[in-house]
Amino acid sequence: MGRKNKRGSVIIEASIILPLLVIAVLTIAFTMKNIHYQETAAFISCNRANLLASRSAVLPVNPMFPYNLEEEITESIPEADINVNKFFTMYRIDGNDSLMSFNVRIKSNTGLPGNMTGDYSVNNYHLFRAWTGMDNSINPYRFDFQSDTIVYVMPKRGERYHRRDCPHVTPYPVRGIMSDRIRKNYRECETCDPGKIADGRIVYYFTEGEVYHKSDCITIEKYIVKMSKSEACESGYTACTQCGGI
Repeated sequence: MGRKNKRGSVIIEASIILPLLVIAVLTIAFTMKNIHYQETAAFISCNRANLLASRSAVLPVNPMFPYNLEEEITESIPEADINVNKFFTMYRIDGNDSLMSFNVRIKSNTGLPGNMTGDYSVNNYHLFRAWTGMDNSINPYRFDFQSDTIVYVMPKRGERYHRRDCPHVTPYPVRGIMSDRIRKNYRECETCDPGKIADGRIVYYFTEGEVYHKSDCITIEKYIVKMSKSEACESGYTACTQCGGI
C-alpha cells in the first residue's frame, strides 16, 4: 500500500514538473531564437547604414532603401516579419546636421503552447550621420556664424521659419537628441516614461516646460526643429508673415 502511494505521488509530481520543464525549455529556445533574429537584423542594418552614409557625398539617397533592407533581412531570417519604417534623411537636430535614421521592427510568434502563444515584436532604431564631405566644425570667430539667427520650422508641415515666441510654433515641442544636458534641464514625463532612452536617441521637450518625452507620448502631436536662418533659407523655408522669423 505504501509503495503504491509513493508511486502515485511520483506520478503527480512528474505531471506537475514536466509541463513546467517543457515550457522553460521552449522559453529558452524562443529567447535564443529572437536574440539571433535581433543580432542578424542589427548586423545587416549597420552594414547598410554604413554604406548609405559613406555614399552620401557622391550619390543621392535611394528612396528604395527601406524596401531593399527589408528584403535582405527577410532572406536571412524568413521566419520573422520584418518592417523597416521611419526612414528620414539629411535632417538636423541640435546642431547635428546630415542625420539619417530608420527603425527595424522584428515580429515573430512565440511558439509557446496554450494561452502563452502570441506575437513578439521588438524595434531596433538606428540614428547616424551621413558623410557628406563637408567640414562640420565651427570657428567661433567667424562673423557670419555669430550673426546668424536661430529659427524654428515645422518639418513636413510648414513652409515658414519662425521665432520661438511666434504663436504658430509656441504650443509645440522641440525635437532634440538625448544627452546629459536634456537630463539636467528636464525631468522625465510621467505618462510616457522616457527614462530608459539612451544618449543619441530622439526626444521631445517644451522649451518653457520641465519634462521631456518619447515620440509616442500622447502630448506629442506636432513638433518643431531649430536651425540657423541661413540653413532654413537654403532648405526653402521663408520668413513667417506674422513674426518675421527674426
